[in-house]
Amino acid sequence: MAAFDEAVKTQWNQSANFWNERSCNMWDHGSRKKIIPFIKQYADKSEPLLDIGCGDGYGTLKLAEAGFQVAGVDLSNEMILLAKQRISHHNVRFEEADARSLPFGEGAFATFRQSICWNGRRIHWKFCRNGYGY
Repeated sequence: MAAFDEAVKTQWNQSANFWNERSCNMWDHGSRKKIIPFIKQYADKSEPLLDIGCGDGYGTLKLAEAGFQVAGVDLSNEMILLAKQRISHHNVRFEEADARSLPFGEGAFATFRQSICWNGRRIHWKFCRNGYGY
């Protein structure tokens, strides 16, 4: 499994700039434009939110601008580097992490949002007190 994990990480690192060039448009006008309004409608802004598979962090920034305290995690160190370069917001932090072994304690977040990830959501429930995932 380690070889597969490294191959996935390498693939995301190699495509980081491709996704970064498209992310603003996807979040503002494209396939992801309804995600933030949906989360704003149902999630509690006073509770921390975990953004799994945050990529270059643009969606994470949109959540912070909407008033959420949010942590973004991604397997790709290149994506996290782009996120940190792009975003300096007091409600956001970024971590390079495998979604199967997140660097947070159980119940550290009230809810999570998950982007493109190979693993299932069942792993992430233990990190979320309220058990909500979007």
